[in-house]
Amino acid sequence: MKRILIADDEIHLRELLVALFTRRGFDVVSCADGEEVLQQLDVEHPIDAVVMDLLLPYVDGFDLIKQLRQHPKTRATPLIILTDLSGEDDVIEAFQYSVNDILSKPFQPRELIARVLRWIDQAPLPPLAKESI
Repeated sequence: MKRILIADDEIHLRELLVALFTRRGFDVVSCADGEEVLQQLDVEHPIDAVVMDLLLPYVDGFDLIKQLRQHPKTRATPLIILTDLSGEDDVIEAFQYSVNDILSKPFQPRELIARVLRWIDQAPLPPLAKESI
């Protein structure tokens, strides 16, 4: 079972993401702030992907990305950003810190799942029905 870490300070969104990924068969770790994310780096089980907001309490999102990229356990872990920040400078800065992908809030749940699966080499989503396209 793949393990995904979800980090967002908005409890309703975090609960939605946990439910979304749990239904897809992921083992989900939920964090409300940057300090909780950093504590998870010391846990024995590896993390297969991280989905996080940039605006987290206690640890600046860009600093957290740097720490994740410097840590041996998460150096190559896919990192997908969900954020309210949509300015070009913020997006470019995030990519300069080697994030794998960025989605602006509000986002489409199926698109988020597809992007996460792409980065962790899982099977793709089933094709959409013609009327959904």
